[in-house]
Amino acid sequence: MLPIYKALSFINVLPGGTTRPWAIYVLGEDNKPHQFVVKVFRDNPLQPQPAVANEVLGFAMAELFELQTPQAAFVEFTQDFIETLAPQQLEQLGTAQVGLKYGCRYIETPHRFSPALAKRYLAGYDMASIYAFDNLILNRDRDAIKPNMLLVGQDAYLIDHEISIVGAGYAQKELEIGEWTYQYQEHVFFNHLRSNQLEDILKLFNTFTWYLQNANFDELLPYCEQLIELGFDVEHFASFYRYLRYQNANSSQFEDILKRTLL
Repeated sequence: MLPIYKALSFINVLPGGTTRPWAIYVLGEDNKPHQFVVKVFRDNPLQPQPAVANEVLGFAMAELFELQTPQAAFVEFTQDFIETLAPQQLEQLGTAQVGLKYGCRYIETPHRFSPALAKRYLAGYDMASIYAFDNLILNRDRDAIKPNMLLVGQDAYLIDHEISIVGAGYAQKELEIGEWTYQYQEHVFFNHLRSNQLEDILKLFNTFTWYLQNANFDELLPYCEQLIELGFDVEHFASFYRYLRYQNANSSQFEDILKRTLL
């Protein structure tokens, strides 16, 4: 489960995100302030999106596959914190979903991500694992325009998973007839991975497949239970869980599909 931190003070609105995320200080479990990025998702009753649940499940999935992602938490906006906000932030907050917010540790990076930079800093198997991971969780938001990745030294931190997870039931039906309709051509690493020699493509996903074979997806259940207790929409979790169990039992099929996407 994720910890719940209290917001202490607002720093600024971060550039680049469609959700206009905030950089703030939160009070950590060590009773010290820590810089976090908090998503202030809009409340849209006409087009409800399980954005918070997707962020939480995306974080938990990355942990299962030992992919780098900033430490996540729920953040409480106390009345004392809200009273310190400027009018622009109060206006944004007025259109946001009520309740706790999703946040993650702020990571300072000296580099603006680009595929060329990634090729210099990341090992080939890391790119393949990230590509495979995004295929698995149906992430539609890691392309060349918006890679949603932070490079720090040799590490790539994956962020922003709100546009993922949904559609797992349909994806499983496609898998059962040997099809795969995820838009993998748009992925930030697609062209680089596709440029590998055939003998290398055949070995690209060995590491990821090992994790898929050995993943215990029951470890997602406490996160789902916490989301339910906090009042977040998790209606899509059951189909996602069934889909993951299918992938776990048919990992060699998924590895073959991943290879096929690059041939």
